[in-house]
Amino acid sequence: MQKIETEYHYITSSENDAPKYICTGKCRKAYWVNDYRDASPLEVLKCDACNGNITSITKEQYKVIEFKITPQHTRQATLGYMSQVKPEFVEYAKANWA
Repeated sequence: MQKIETEYHYITSSENDAPKYICTGKCRKAYWVNDYRDASPLEVLKCDACNGNITSITKEQYKVIEFKITPQHTRQATLGYMSQVKPEFVEYAKANWA
């Protein structure tokens, strides 16, 4: 489990690995491999929030706030992915994202 900070978001994921992708559109939301595991290698990935293009993320584009190794294959309910807009960007999000 990790919680990361991007330009406009706090994102919590049950993944133990680092995020793999980031939106280059208006929202700058980060994603993990499992979020796009069914995508074709030739497919142009699109963000589910703002429809921006998805590309590989660099370590400079996010900051790890919390990290804890968690079991990946359990029979209990787990939080897979949760993105929270930073409070100072809520109005920007309402005006610019879906």
